[in-house]
This record gives sequence, C-alpha cells and structure tokens, in this order.
Amino acid sequence: MLRRFLLCACALVLSPLSPQPAPAAAAVSSGPGRYAPDEVLVRFREATSPAAQDRTVAAHGGMLVTDGEAHGAYQRIKLGKGQSVRDAVALYEAQQEVVAAQPNYRFYPSRLPDDPRLDDQWALVNSANPDFDINAEAAWEQRTDCSTVTVAVIDTGINYAHADLAGNMWDGGGQAPNHGYDFYDEDEDPMATDGLIHGTHVAGIIAAGGDNGTGTTGVCWRARVMALRALGPGGGTTSTVTQSIYWAVDHGADIINMSLGGSYFDQAQKDAIGYAGEHGVLVVAAAGNAGSDLSIRPHYPCSFDNPNLLCIAAVDANFQRTSFSNHGSEDVDIAAPGTSILSSVSGPFTDLDPGTWSMEGDWGTEWCALGHWYKKALTLPGGTCTGTGSYANDLDDQATRTVDLSDPNLLGAGYSLSVNLDTERNTDYLESWHAPGRGDPVDSSGNPDFRLSGNRSGWELDAGLGDCLGDACTLALHFRSDSSVTDSGVAAFPVRVRKSLRGTTTVARMNGTSMATPFVAGLAALLRAAEPGAEPSALRNAILDGGRQIAGLEDYTATGAVIDAKGSLDRIRSVSGSETGGGSNGGGGGGCALAPYPAGGKDPVLPLLVAWAGGILLLRARRLRGPPHPEPPSDP
Repeated sequence: MLRRFLLCACALVLSPLSPQPAPAAAAVSSGPGRYAPDEVLVRFREATSPAAQDRTVAAHGGMLVTDGEAHGAYQRIKLGKGQSVRDAVALYEAQQEVVAAQPNYRFYPSRLPDDPRLDDQWALVNSANPDFDINAEAAWEQRTDCSTVTVAVIDTGINYAHADLAGNMWDGGGQAPNHGYDFYDEDEDPMATDGLIHGTHVAGIIAAGGDNGTGTTGVCWRARVMALRALGPGGGTTSTVTQSIYWAVDHGADIINMSLGGSYFDQAQKDAIGYAGEHGVLVVAAAGNAGSDLSIRPHYPCSFDNPNLLCIAAVDANFQRTSFSNHGSEDVDIAAPGTSILSSVSGPFTDLDPGTWSMEGDWGTEWCALGHWYKKALTLPGGTCTGTGSYANDLDDQATRTVDLSDPNLLGAGYSLSVNLDTERNTDYLESWHAPGRGDPVDSSGNPDFRLSGNRSGWELDAGLGDCLGDACTLALHFRSDSSVTDSGVAAFPVRVRKSLRGTTTVARMNGTSMATPFVAGLAALLRAAEPGAEPSALRNAILDGGRQIAGLEDYTATGAVIDAKGSLDRIRSVSGSETGGGSNGGGGGGCALAPYPAGGKDPVLPLLVAWAGGILLLRARRLRGPPHPEPPSDP
C-alpha cells in the first residue's frame, strides 16, 4: 500500500551566532574580490629605514607604493609580474625586518536589498531587535548571489510566474521547459495548479529575488530554484516523493528542500536520499509540528540517519521554543526562524462571506468558534454552534456559491474550508462539490470533493479548481440525512478560494518548521556558492558549527543552536572541504502547525494541515579542529 506524506509547516527559532575567533591575517580565504590581486601590505620593524625597506621590496621584485618614512605603519607594495598574493605574504613574513604581512583586503558598503517588505522579514534583518535574526546582513556583505547553485523544492508545486520568483527559476531548457516536473499529476508542469501556496512560500524564503524593488527577498538574492510537485490537496505518496528526489539529483540539483513528512519508516525514500548523498547533494528536512520528542515519535524523512540529511526545528521571534515544533537533543540538528514568516505565495485569496451563498432548506449562517477566534459560518441547522439545535431527518439541502475564474492570467485555483461536524456516522453526510459554469455541481453519478460523516472539530479540507480555469465555477455544500438518529449538525467556516496568478506580487505570513527549513536550504546554497567544491558533509558541518548557541535550547536540538549565516560563511571559507564536526545526522519529522488568524496585521497568517512528526536515532560526528595556523589564501 502506498504510504502518504503530508506537507508540513513547522516553526523554527533563530539565534545569533556564537562569536568565532578571527583567523590570522594570512588565513583569510580568497573569495572573488576579497582583496587586491596584485598587492600586499607589509609592516616593517620600527628600526628599519626607508632605504632598507626599498631594498627589501626591490629584492623580491616589488615596488613600494606608500611612503616608507611612516615607520610602524603597513606599507602598500605592488607585486611583480606573475607573483601571487599567497606567495608574497609568505615571502615577506619570512624576512627578519618584517613584523607582519597580509593581503590588501577590499571593503564594501553594507549591502541591503531595496525590496519594500524587507523591514517585515524579521528573520533576515531584525532592525527592531538585531540579536534575533540569522545575521543575513553581515553574510550579504560577502555574498548574495547563489546563481551557480540549484535548489530543488519538493513540495506542492511553485507559482514560477510570481514576480519575485520568475527570474530565479532553474532553466530546464527543452527537456524541462517549466522549471521542473510534476509527479503528482504526472506531467511536465509543476505549477501550483490547485492554488496551494506552501511550495511557493518555501521557494520565496530560499530565493525570492533580492534588490529588485519587489516584495520580499530570499536568503539568496539570485539562485536557481527547481520545482518538483510531489504533493497536492491529498498529500503525496512514496512514489511521488522518491521520484522527485531521483529526478532532482539526475538533473543537477545541489540542495534539496523537503518541507514534508510522514509517520512511516520508508526504505524507498531513505534509499533515494542515500542516492542524493552519493551524488553530492545535501537534503534539508523539517522536524515537524507535533510538539514531540523525536526520540519517542519518529517522523520521516527527518528521522533517517543519512549523513547528507539535516533536520530543522523552529524557534519564535524571541529565539524561544515554539509549542508546535518537534525537538530532540540527539535527533534534531539545529533551529531556524519559523513563526510569522513573510514570503511569496501563489496569488491572492478570498474568503467567501457565508451570507453571499444561496441557501436551501435548513442552511443558515451563525457566528461560531474556530480555535481562539469567532468566525461567521454556514450552519445546518441554525443553533448548531450553540448546541441548541439538531438537524431534521431525510434532509437533502445544499448551499451554493459561484466564483469567477475567467482571468486569463490565472494559472491555478483551489479552495479550502474548516468544518465542525456532528452527524450520525456513515449515514448522515456533508458533501462538498464543484463544477465549471453556473449550474448545479451536485452529480449523483459522480464523486464529491469531500464526503464527511461523524464527529470532528476543525476538519481542514483542500481541493483544486483547475478544471474551472477560464470559466465561472460553482461550489456546493450538500447535506444528506436518513430517517433515523439526528445530531447537532454542521458548521462550515468561510470557504477560502486561492489562486495562482501570473505576475502576482502576493505575500503572506506562515508558521511552521516548513518555513524554518528553507532558511537552512538557502544558507546551504549560499555556502555552496561561496565554495563550489564543498561536499554535503562540509556544508552540513559549517551550518551546525557556525550556529549561535542559545540558552534553553540545549535539549531542544543536538547543537543547542540557531543558524547564523555569517558564522557559517566564515566557517566554510576557513575549512572548506574538511570535516568541521558538530551536530547529529538525520533528525526530526515533518508536519504542519495550524497558524492563527491575524489579530489586526495587514498580512494574513495562513492555516495549514498538520502531519504527525517523530524522531530518529542519529549518528554524531566527531569535531575536527582546524590547524592553529591556517594556510595563507590562494589567489582569486
């Protein structure tokens, strides 16, 4: 039997980076433009005369540029033709009259993109409380461009025509003209045709276009995002997920983001992640939102022990534990921000006012509790929410609503609703239907989008409306009862119609470890761009060792840390390609948290369906320390 995977949105907490010791001057690595390629700085001993300085420089084929009479200061020396900075630094440091030598480093103004919503992206740049972000601004002074790196997002599909993502999609050429593949519908178009926003939100965290004057920015300002649609309104399967992994690896992905999960140990999926590791691909997965200790309740893929896998938990905007994130001192590797995360979504969405529906029979409207909020709902019968009513026998009543999906720029659409249900199980039903046009969508010979029966609160439902694109679409809630037992009835909260729209700039806030995970995938891309030859082990260890230790997270993750972009960049540059240690393999689980509706903010916080999460037994790498005197830099 196919095992099903549900998308998972989970919360992460970020912590500031622990201070790293400054490397010796000659140990700084040589990223592009980091120092002048034909100069070095030399500090001579106080007793060295200007003439002696000139003789030393001339003897080594150089030319003294600055005034030699400034005893005790660093002198700028122009190197001879063919002389490398690395060799010159070593050569001058070996001279008895020289105190120190170093490259002539370049400095640039602090880099912040001009994206208008950057101030609302606390996880990247927190101007109100600088201690609580991932130190992206400092990292961006070194690198913003990840366009040499391909990040595969295995999810619900991506609106690759979003204004903030269109320029950062992977180019699959004639073989994959739509930037990836759809294993859910088994076609070449991974567009979010059902309007689901999860994959687009994840992609925006990784690589929404930076410094383009639009919307938000990603961890990477430029990147290549590969879209793999493995999940739809009904989740996904072993087949859709594992095929996505193999396809991503075979088509050149460097990093894979998996904000998804299930509760079964799935050997086929573990083998696929192993295949990714054999081909130098790092996989980043969400720990899950069940609030569980993963050593007790495993969740996969996060709970696998593959050495190329990172498992990510969530912290809040105060770098504290969230109530929903899975955790584990041996099973989860590190944390990242996961609450109130602003990012791109597939397009606009509309909550259909219950009062605008056409209602037959006992359908009506009422204000009902949904979690901590009261929302206007379609109810059958009246009094359902107060417990003062019960529905009648032999009902065949429906409420209908027509929506316009004729916009030629629509690329996908879908709808969702929350339902509180109390009916006689398996005999009395609530059904949800849709059909193109303005006629009655209920078809006795067909199948509804949902058929619900029994007793349950907060039932979250999603369905696609792709077959209605270019037309009107009529929705129907249909209730049927038999002639026996009756119960309280149904409260259906506002139906939300969502759209994937070409050129949209729509953004929204979401909570979950699904949101935390792409911060780490984006950071991994930044590291891989800085050091193109870095293997998954080097990326993984730089992320873990570069994180900032946070009091109170000691038993929350294996590292007790939150990611720090600058710290990890410094780590990957100083020990590129070596095992830098830290953290555990594998970890955590997927799952999604149900985010509350906003209490007055202009950006909605969107609810997501939750998958259970669990833990795994992880291997722990021994920390290998770098040499006490690192090597001089190689040439640019």
